[in-house]
Amino acid sequence: MLPQEKISCTEARARGLKRYYTGKPCPRNHVSERYLSGGCVRCVSWLGSLGRYPLSPLNCYDCGDELSRRPGGGKQNKRCHNCRRIRRNVNQNKRNAASPERRRYDRLKRYGITSAEYKTMLAFQGGVYAICHQPETRKTNNKVQALSVDHCHKTGKYRGLLCNRHNRLLGLAQDNSSILRAAADYLDGFSFAQLYTGEE
Repeated sequence: MLPQEKISCTEARARGLKRYYTGKPCPRNHVSERYLSGGCVRCVSWLGSLGRYPLSPLNCYDCGDELSRRPGGGKQNKRCHNCRRIRRNVNQNKRNAASPERRRYDRLKRYGITSAEYKTMLAFQGGVYAICHQPETRKTNNKVQALSVDHCHKTGKYRGLLCNRHNRLLGLAQDNSSILRAAADYLDGFSFAQLYTGEE
């Protein structure tokens, strides 16, 4: 580790630095860097974690809301939680718009399936849905959407490619085949109206 350069507060301010090192101990006998705003780095970190150091408030760069300081003087976020989430979504949308393949890769990666495996499943199903045996017709940005990857909610493993409606159908049925069979029997059987009117 190289020795730190010893400079004064005035020289550090002229260089545009945020910290400086004098080599002299602080009142608590800490030989460490000091902030231009005043205070030893170790003292600020220790007393700041105890809530005893009068630190100036920090504001979010985007919305201006006051930020809570990290305990222990760790790296401080410059934006609040909501602004960081919005910023992540904006950046993700930019990446997806620039590269549709990246969006498809991220979606497949969520289920642990590669692009080659997706193409193999699509060819095995003949390019149609596994339940209704219909090709995809929905479009986004004038491009036909990819088939939805159906996966087991218990094991997390993928099972096949479905349309969005039937994929949600299995999710609403909680992947319970008994519920789906009962729904099929209900559709195949007579209705209450038929029972009421005496029709067969």
